[in-house]
Amino acid sequence: MTVFSPLGAPAPFAAYDTRNNWRLLVRDDETGQLVNEVEDFSEATFIARFNDVGTWEFRSRLAGPATDLVRRGRASLVARVGPDTVISGPITRAARTWDEAGEQVVMNGVSDLVWTAVRLMQNPGIDEILVEGSFPWVLHWLMYYATIGRSGPAISWDPQAQGPAPYPCSVTARWEPVLAVMQRAAQQSRPVYGFDIRDLHFEHWLPRDPGVIFSAELGTMAGYELVVERPDANHVYVLGKRDGAARQWRLATNAASADYWWPVEQTRDRSDVGDEPEEPEDGWPGGEPPDSAWPDNQEALRIAGLEALAELDRPVAVQVTPIDVENQQFGLHYGLGDMAHVIFPDGTEVHDIITEVTIQLSTNGPLSVRPTVGNPQMSLDTFRDLRAVERRLNLLESR
Repeated sequence: MTVFSPLGAPAPFAAYDTRNNWRLLVRDDETGQLVNEVEDFSEATFIARFNDVGTWEFRSRLAGPATDLVRRGRASLVARVGPDTVISGPITRAARTWDEAGEQVVMNGVSDLVWTAVRLMQNPGIDEILVEGSFPWVLHWLMYYATIGRSGPAISWDPQAQGPAPYPCSVTARWEPVLAVMQRAAQQSRPVYGFDIRDLHFEHWLPRDPGVIFSAELGTMAGYELVVERPDANHVYVLGKRDGAARQWRLATNAASADYWWPVEQTRDRSDVGDEPEEPEDGWPGGEPPDSAWPDNQEALRIAGLEALAELDRPVAVQVTPIDVENQQFGLHYGLGDMAHVIFPDGTEVHDIITEVTIQLSTNGPLSVRPTVGNPQMSLDTFRDLRAVERRLNLLESR
């Protein structure tokens, strides 16, 4: 786990060795204490995401510690490798299954960062909330807002991490998840700050460029999947201030995407951006400002449109099957948010951040660690399908 240094400077990269012994522990979220251990799981999958909520799943026999997660309520899984926590968070789904192998329980959950995704920036009586300052200060203020006076597990953070940082930050929010505001704030720094909650402790860090290269020629890549998807929208009508026919608006377009995928339209209510007329001391004639008094706010709507297009886009994503070498292993030498190079067999290169990593444990096979470079588009079901294809290919190659 990252330990904060004074004056808001994130500590160096906190390494852990995925080849160490893995343990699945049960945490009581009322007390924050570890109360049990799942020792008889048959397989487990963890998907950690950069600045977003991760997911986990494991299978275990029905009668055993796994059912403790169901019985007690308000409980979480803590996945550790050696002494270090890789992912932790609450249960969201439990299922009992039966087949020729007998009865099992399948448990699903999410990472602790979910506590920022299910808490809203509430602003009754005011138009919006403005938070500005150094990036660590803004993040920690948002964490305070997400947790203070709210039901849920107690989340800690280091107050010293609220000191000055080289990146100023300013975000506005109105009735939206705290996580969405944190993600917007993180985009204002270069490199993009990383943040997460593990073991109910909030941490942030500055990603690096450790020189990671995934390449078949260099012996560091066994395979890849390249994913290109249509965006959620490439034409966004940004709706600003005023109402009815007088409402201000602006169209934001990703022309290259629209040429390839055809136009995909959405609207965005951004009545929170831009300026309003300043009312004179004697008030407006008729009680309402005339049209000529309103600023056009087109620049504010243009910026809001660019933000919406960036949020709705689906960049190219590459999921890599790495080959661990002495100086290039996930957890030890690189992590989420770090830059990586992917070199395809034809020489094409992708240089982007590691946005996701899928880790799979199984009692019947070796550890599988697959990082995604670019936009994360993988799911548990997709991962299982890929794993099945890999097995079939391996069988064909062995004939």
